Amino acid sequence: MRVHIIGTGLLGASLGLALSANGHQVTLEDTSPTAQQLAADLGAGQVLNSKTTVAEAADPTGATDAAAPAAHPDIVV
Repeated sequence: MRVHIIGTGLLGASLGLALSANGHQVTLEDTSPTAQQLAADLGAGQVLNSKTTVAEAADPTGATDAAAPAAHPDIVV
């Protein structure tokens, strides 16, 4: 399973370590490059060099992009 973890503090890094140890493909991101790199160095996952938008304004038309889910991991934490 592909998992993306936003926030690589104690909880995010610990979750990444556990998931990676169980064979899952984990990507990491954090606003702190130091925390992000430390988690990656510990083996919690691979650093993703882009920033995820966690929340944005809703689409007023209700339209969705059917291709978008294929480009994203199975789970975002």
